[in-house]
Amino acid sequence: MGYSISIITPFHNIKMDVFDQTIASLKQQTFGFENIEWVIVVHNSEDSYYNDVVTRLRDCPNVIIDRISNDIHTPSSPRNRGLEIATGRCVGFLDGDDKFREDAIEKIVAAFDRTKAQVLVFRREYELEFSDMLALSETTAVNQTYKEIIVTKDGGVDNRVYNDFPFFVTNRAYDLQFLREKNITFDESFEIAEDCYFNLLTIGEADKICILPQLIGYNYYINSGSMLSSPKTDEQILHMLDNVIGNIERAMNYGLYANHIIICLGFVMSRYLAFPDVKMETRIKVKNAMEPYLRMTTPIPRGRFCEPFNSLMNTLPFEILLNVERFDSNIKSNGLDSGFSILYDIIKSNINTDFGQRYHFADILSEKGYQYQVPISKPKDYQPLLDLQMSIGETAILSEAKTSWYVEMINGMKLPVNKQLAKDFANHFENVLSGQKVFLWWEGDTSIKEYNDGIPVSSIYIISLTEYLRQLLYGKQAKCAFTSPLEITMNRDEKDYSYLYALLAVAQKDVDQIVIYNSWDYEALVDVISDYWETIIKDIENGTISHVQELGNETKKILKAYIYPDKERADQLRNIKKNKEGLIDLKKVWPSLSKISTTSAQTKGVRDFAKGYAFDGICYENTALITEMGVIGKNTGEGTFELCTDSIYYEFMEEGSAKNTLPKTIDAVEKGKVYSLAVTTRSGIYRCMLPFKISITDIKDGKVFFV
Repeated sequence: MGYSISIITPFHNIKMDVFDQTIASLKQQTFGFENIEWVIVVHNSEDSYYNDVVTRLRDCPNVIIDRISNDIHTPSSPRNRGLEIATGRCVGFLDGDDKFREDAIEKIVAAFDRTKAQVLVFRREYELEFSDMLALSETTAVNQTYKEIIVTKDGGVDNRVYNDFPFFVTNRAYDLQFLREKNITFDESFEIAEDCYFNLLTIGEADKICILPQLIGYNYYINSGSMLSSPKTDEQILHMLDNVIGNIERAMNYGLYANHIIICLGFVMSRYLAFPDVKMETRIKVKNAMEPYLRMTTPIPRGRFCEPFNSLMNTLPFEILLNVERFDSNIKSNGLDSGFSILYDIIKSNINTDFGQRYHFADILSEKGYQYQVPISKPKDYQPLLDLQMSIGETAILSEAKTSWYVEMINGMKLPVNKQLAKDFANHFENVLSGQKVFLWWEGDTSIKEYNDGIPVSSIYIISLTEYLRQLLYGKQAKCAFTSPLEITMNRDEKDYSYLYALLAVAQKDVDQIVIYNSWDYEALVDVISDYWETIIKDIENGTISHVQELGNETKKILKAYIYPDKERADQLRNIKKNKEGLIDLKKVWPSLSKISTTSAQTKGVRDFAKGYAFDGICYENTALITEMGVIGKNTGEGTFELCTDSIYYEFMEEGSAKNTLPKTIDAVEKGKVYSLAVTTRSGIYRCMLPFKISITDIKDGKVFFV
């Protein structure tokens, strides 16, 4: 019988339970399995595999099983053998560990019948062997609201429509007579991107191509044994380089849109050259060959690939192939990633901002490019721009991400905080909470105000607290109980509530943790309790509140559950006497108190700063190094901080370095050295210097520790 379609499957030592699913996917086709010619070419496989394939399909007259053995380790030769054997009007490719959706072949054949196209392009989904693997998503540059798009050579259509990402044959089908007339086969000398070369030949020779943007026909299984995951010899790398250049030149000779082809193939090469054993001579040859092409590209837009693949695709070719010096044995490396994927994401997210346009974010493709184009800044540099936001309501000056807060610095300057940074602050605040009954204290803090753009401004501590309490209001489980009710805690008017907070806390004897912003606040806390000690006792005994400005009726109702006559607690407190410095020992006020936690950029311990205000039996910890630009470090409990690298891009200026020296990236910092830090954040702060220095104490397990 004459078949409408032939499916070619190269088979190489595939697990039979996996291949059984491949078989099932063809047998379940709505087109009818018996109407499909299936050519299986067992390639360099053990006898047992060949026998298993034959056993499963020997009774199927529409299945042809062939076998070849050679020194070629790609699917090119079995696919070519399949093309020789096939008799169908059109041909498609199915790998032995993949599947077709059940209606795929019916729709593919119908499209060929309807359009008389020579090449048919559809979509493929992916299935990961392990959930944490990188997933290369199937993409297209066409308008996906169309079910069918026809592209002809003389149709005047931008050719990027049909060769945007021609890297797979499994999401395409081909007119077999067309392939034979044009003598199009796979080049068996290619070790990588053989699919790309094959597709470029078909694109260059085809008169009509049919694209089906909405047809998801193929299920692609991504396994951990991918060629991209294994190291290659220098000889293999140079051979692959020839393949890559051949593909690029083929695309350009056809006059095709080569931008994405260059970047994708550059990414493939960068994965191989990321292994440290590659010789410098090989790296230089790859750089010299690839640089002219890479320099003519523009980044692949967001959405073409799923994140984080998009960032890696656009950055690795430039950071690995072109920066060969990072692999120089004379240059020390600590094994850390530079963090450029974070920077790249920030840059590309803000191309259209005023700041991004001024400093040509669209053209930045490397860390050095960023350092050369964007100046080092200080918080004061942002104040005129932020004033335009706050006073006039301008947007997209510094960041496309909406500002959620302004954080006020000690000197009165403001910096933007977006939703993600506010969440980072709140998450850290939650991690600080370790007690069962917690006394929150922020005597010296600012209130919440709003500017003309409707965005509130306050301190880091209040932003952290407000964002955390907001989560509680939306049903998040509280980690602890607080000494003040949430309604009072979240009330940020201009009234001085320091006495009220102290009274509410002292009235409860089971406080086991105090959380404050910094050491100065701790000093104020001890002073308030000591100065008003007798009044506090009297208020607890009588159930009254002194030294607070007028309270509203709603506030009074809430406080009735917290402030009531408690003579027993008052008598306990009367037995506590002030020490010779005139201070009340907090450990005697709260016998369960074990920890006082601070969260600030002031890294000295409370005991060191407050000296006479410290009391025995209480652990004093600075839980994190936090600035208005983000959470920089978290306390390790060993007197050091671990650098937080999840959402901030860092640059390190070594102490004593020359004025015009470029800062180092995190992958080049060294243990024992002292650095000033410049940070770039998602809130719209670029290369801004922090007002302190850090000393690197250790680098291990991909983490940086400092004091």
